[in-house]
Amino acid sequence: MKRFCIFLFISLLSVKSYAQADENNKSSFFKIGTSYLNNFIYLGRPDSLLLPYLTANVEYHHASGLYASFSSSIMTNSSKPNIDYNSIDVGYEIKVNENLNGSVYGNWSSYNKSSLNPNSSIGKYVGGNFSYNLGVLELSASNDFMFSKKTDMATSVGVSHDFYLDEESQYYITPSLYTYFGTQHYYEYYTSRRLGRNTLKSYPNARSITSNTLLDNPGYKLMCMELSTIAGYEGEKILWFVQPTLAIPKNPIYTTTYTTITLMNGSKINLTRNSTPQSEIKLKNVFYFETGVSFKF
Repeated sequence: MKRFCIFLFISLLSVKSYAQADENNKSSFFKIGTSYLNNFIYLGRPDSLLLPYLTANVEYHHASGLYASFSSSIMTNSSKPNIDYNSIDVGYEIKVNENLNGSVYGNWSSYNKSSLNPNSSIGKYVGGNFSYNLGVLELSASNDFMFSKKTDMATSVGVSHDFYLDEESQYYITPSLYTYFGTQHYYEYYTSRRLGRNTLKSYPNARSITSNTLLDNPGYKLMCMELSTIAGYEGEKILWFVQPTLAIPKNPIYTTTYTTITLMNGSKINLTRNSTPQSEIKLKNVFYFETGVSFKF
């Protein structure tokens, strides 16, 4: 973690000089928008329930490359839709030259206590990315450090290419292929919380229930591949997009959960169970999509 913080600090110092050199070619702007995601998928894994989100977002981008955004997401599949989480992002974008771009960023998110989102155990993360245009293909890579009770690392590597109707067109189609690697400690706390709620239904008179989940096969490994195509319009004031994605999960995450149930009389019941869901044992490809529109001013 210390090495990453040093890297982040040096990166900010180095990109600042580039940003100042290119500042005359940039302008500050606000952007507001909304998007709809039909199902939340993380590292190729869906929840057992459908998790659709309607998100509102406001952003500010400064000419120097600094930016900040706030978003609020509503879970739309319940009888009483409510805000499932709020998120704040800050970062620094830099265009080194016509072909090389990058950024460093951080995120803080606050989730509803009853959220089913697998990421609800991750309160914040920091990371960086870059992209390099080779002409035929654009190479992209990112690396994030995510913080909960334990630190996870997630890496993505991908290729894409933009196709426009003609040189003057603002309509585009961008097919891409991304590969995701990472550790899975976030999954321990997500599983513990989910099973704890289910156990409470079986023992409604329990004084307390404590669940602790451990990975049977921890490690940094290939988690999924994603094939997607973004189709959209990028005008001076209005932007919209639609992005269908096929997620291909890899390497099942096996877990064991240890639960302690304290009854009203003070006695305790200890349970040990294989908490690996069937969806993880038998991984299946998942299709999902996102669409949105935003206004720039």
